[in-house]
Amino acid sequence: MARHHLGARALTIGAAAALLGPIALAVPAGAGQAQGSHGLDLRGRTGLAVAGSARASSGEVASSARKAVGSAQGRKAAPRSATSGRVAASTLGSVSLSAASVEGTSPSLTTQAAPQAVAGTCADGTIDVNPMADRTVVHATSPINGALTLQRLREYGSWRTIATGSGTTLKVNDTTVNENVSYQYRLIAKNGTDPDFDCSTEFMYGMWTRDGAGDPDAVVAGTTGIFQQGMFSVGSRAVANEYQSPRYSTDGRLYAATKVIDDATGRAVLEVRRASSSALVFTVDLGTGAFPADPDFSPDGQTIAYTRYAADTGRSLGLGFVDVFGPHTKTVLDTTTRIGEPSWRPDGTSLVVSTFGVTTPGLAVVTKATGVVTPLSGTAGGYTPEVAPDGTILFGWTADDQSSSALRRKATSGAVTPVRTSTTDFFISPRLTPDGTLYVERDTPDTADPTSYSMAVHYVDPANELDDEVTAVGLEFEDTLINGWDVRQPQSKGTSDFTAEAHHDIVARDSSGNLYAYRNTGNQLSGRVQIGSGWKSYTAVLAAGDLTGDDQADLVGRDANGALWLYRGKPTGGFSARTALGTGWNSYTLVAPGDWNGDARADIVARDGAGTLWLYPGTGRGTLAARVQLGTGWGGLTIVGTGDIDFDNRADLMTRDSAGRLWIYPGNGTVGFLARRQIGSGFGQFNAMTMTEVTWHRPLLWVRTTAGELVSFELRGDGVFSPGDVYSVGTGWGGFTLTS
Repeated sequence: MARHHLGARALTIGAAAALLGPIALAVPAGAGQAQGSHGLDLRGRTGLAVAGSARASSGEVASSARKAVGSAQGRKAAPRSATSGRVAASTLGSVSLSAASVEGTSPSLTTQAAPQAVAGTCADGTIDVNPMADRTVVHATSPINGALTLQRLREYGSWRTIATGSGTTLKVNDTTVNENVSYQYRLIAKNGTDPDFDCSTEFMYGMWTRDGAGDPDAVVAGTTGIFQQGMFSVGSRAVANEYQSPRYSTDGRLYAATKVIDDATGRAVLEVRRASSSALVFTVDLGTGAFPADPDFSPDGQTIAYTRYAADTGRSLGLGFVDVFGPHTKTVLDTTTRIGEPSWRPDGTSLVVSTFGVTTPGLAVVTKATGVVTPLSGTAGGYTPEVAPDGTILFGWTADDQSSSALRRKATSGAVTPVRTSTTDFFISPRLTPDGTLYVERDTPDTADPTSYSMAVHYVDPANELDDEVTAVGLEFEDTLINGWDVRQPQSKGTSDFTAEAHHDIVARDSSGNLYAYRNTGNQLSGRVQIGSGWKSYTAVLAAGDLTGDDQADLVGRDANGALWLYRGKPTGGFSARTALGTGWNSYTLVAPGDWNGDARADIVARDGAGTLWLYPGTGRGTLAARVQLGTGWGGLTIVGTGDIDFDNRADLMTRDSAGRLWIYPGNGTVGFLARRQIGSGFGQFNAMTMTEVTWHRPLLWVRTTAGELVSFELRGDGVFSPGDVYSVGTGWGGFTLTS
């Protein structure tokens, strides 16, 4: 990947043509100019990706680049011994395809037949797969011209057709697969009635990882558009146009990027789009005199900070802010020091910024309320800061004479240490994922042509530099000059992760009103953490998912007067002071399905005393919008908010009827249901039921027997029980209330 490097900080330009074009600024603030001079402030990022190639600048991508789930990679059998804490339920006997003995009764589990055989394995390049957090883009190429069918199999389910066409190629944006499970694709081509070509991918794909966090994915801005991609796959263009400085929202459901409208006049706006579809949500337009760039979402996900740049000179005019929700109100922050490249601190009231036009450019802290700028010691020559949740600052740095560059870390203690150093490469734009994984862009000069650079995004291994890996970020099907990138690692909107371990926990209240989160690893419950006390007076407790748009699990409680209260989860653990959600909820049964209506916000579903089912859409701001009726006749059912149980990337509900039969009501991704399916019977004997979303590539149904034993049932395929995967989790659960 070649990069044409102009040393743009050294440029003195009075026209925006050079400003908004893909000029490179992988160098530090003072590169090529005297300290304190007034050069260009906007730090662009450029690079040429080789069309159709999956090679990084080193000529290859790391061996893990496929990130497919083969027979060995990441799929060792889950431990099932007493040592692991999960043994076959002694009171259940052997639960397999159809029956098992539970206290004298036999629950029947609907399971699934083995999938249809496929002719063979596809050759490389036949089916190219680009998995991301919320969808997968598939490019299929047939060796023959004919009628094409693309099929997909999810987690050992059935082959199902997801697209058809004619000719030799198919491109599919597959939004109906849960990226936390394993799946593979199959291409069938026909000239007549019989298949002339039939093959499937060698590997199963998926974004899940053993630690529960999942693989991150990336958004890339370039001269020909916005591209999205997995870290180990070739990117797919989502929007056509020239863009710069993309940034994901706190919960990964949105991204913001600067759209270049006119290079000649410096006309540009900031667009905020949905990450799942790239649909435009709103635009920040500063008029013809300035443009916004370098966006960063606040820790609570409610506000975007950005740099305001003068359209004619490219100099920073200070920071701007816009509300993500509501009327998108804009405010400005003018400071005596020119600042830009904001990165929010964990407190949400101040930001770390780069400084321009001062004697010693570097990093500083600016307070949003006052505009006071305080330089940070030890950061002279620093740029493009990234603030970690604990307040640690990562940043690029280059020596005044450009003889060396480094990725540096400033700890909360004030100590500054190098993470990586180089006498050839420039470091820029460090990025942290929620699980603490660090990535950084490295720009390498061409020894034959000092004005030409290659760029690559590297994974930074915390223990050993020799284990750093080049990712595929920046590789697209189209030639493009790269103008910035970002990564995300979003949790489900139905998250119940209260122990900061990325898996979905079980929340239970004891008879004294103490609230506990039981760590769910997908293989066992590995201990508990007390997350609250004094909850005895609440008549309902709900693990409500992320109602506040900050990628943290929240709790909802209903008091004896029928008032509903929201407890916002904090990244550091615990909850913020409760806020009111409403009154008059005493007659309602509440469940939390995650994002029911497909708007990337967590919702609440409630059944009233008359048996009418209602959707209360979440706003993403910790409030609920006007309710929508989902159905009638739901009285007498036990309702469980399952999240996505059939792996189609849409929230579902599970019910148990008065006869003990278990039903799945698949959500349609908007405000309705697909046809219900019975998946079991004999479940009337259990006195409590709850569900956790996909954890370690499987969702789990948890039930409690009358003897107080907690038992888990694994599901797989397209939402059916996994044969034989029924396990005793423990005893002594009779005195606990399980959350909905």
